Parts: sequence; C-alpha cells; structure tokens
Amino acid sequence: MFESQLRINNFYWSGDSFRPPVESDGEGKALEVPGTLRGQYAFAVEGRGHRVTLVRDPLGCNKLFFAIHGSGKIQVSNYIVDLVRRGVPFPAIFSVPAGHLVTIDPAEQVLVTRPCFQAVIGSASVKGSYRSVARVIRQHLELWFARFARAFPDRRIFLCLSGGHSDS
Repeated sequence: MFESQLRINNFYWSGDSFRPPVESDGEGKALEVPGTLRGQYAFAVEGRGHRVTLVRDPLGCNKLFFAIHGSGKIQVSNYIVDLVRRGVPFPAIFSVPAGHLVTIDPAEQVLVTRPCFQAVIGSASVKGSYRSVARVIRQHLELWFARFARAFPDRRIFLCLSGGHSDS
C-alpha cells in the first residue's frame, strides 16, 4: 500500500553535516521526531493499518510529494518527476507544506495536515535596528563562506538565498 521513492530516505541535514536516518519504530515515533530535529529533512513512515505519516522541514528545503491512488496505495517522492515517471498524473500529485506533518489513512479515507514547527519571530540575541540585524546575518554568512572556502579551496562558490515560502 505504501511505496517510497525518497532518494535520501529519512536522512536529515543539521549543522554542517548529514545525520543518520531518523530512527523510527513506526508511526508513534514519527509523531515525536519533528520537534527534535533541526535542519532540513523530509521523511515518510508507515504505521498501523497502512496509515502513512509524512514530515517536512520548517523551511521546506527538502521537497516531499505524494499521491494517493484510488486503491489506497500511497506513493511518496522528493521529486515530482519520479512520480510522473511512475505513471502518476500530474494533477494527482500533492506537496507536503513546509513545516507540516501529514497523516494519510487510506482505509478511513482521511488526510490530516498539521503544523509541526512553531516559528519564532525575532530572536532574543538579535535586537535593535535593521542595520544591527543585517550585521549579524552578514557575520553568519561570512562564517559559512569561510567554511566553504576551506572545504573547496580550488572552486568558486555560488549561493542562492531563498526569499521564503514563495521559493519553497
């Protein structure tokens, strides 16, 4: 009933490296995990009665698409093209919203979407004018560019900064 085509199956990026797959003994654990993760991730876990839980990182960096066949079969992928190549019609493909958990119960014909991430507006460590906030952001960017320069000394690095939800 559940077919995963996740190319990076239940891995997540946090800090400056990939972390091991999210350990899950089933649906219960999947419901607990999102609050403990930082970084980018997208994963899918099958639970009782073929119920499937899908979770996507708060910024939507890792994509997570799904389709539900009339038979109840659920297909999941990080890329729309993988589902289309498997014969899923484009209009039947849906995306898990950034920072959300989607539970699909094909037997009960129920799909529930709920946020699993509480956005923090502002920061206690960054106060003041736009200039002071911009200075902190620039410091963080310079730190990461220095890390890239050390890791890839003979390469040019290009960075695309996302503008937010509309870019996910």
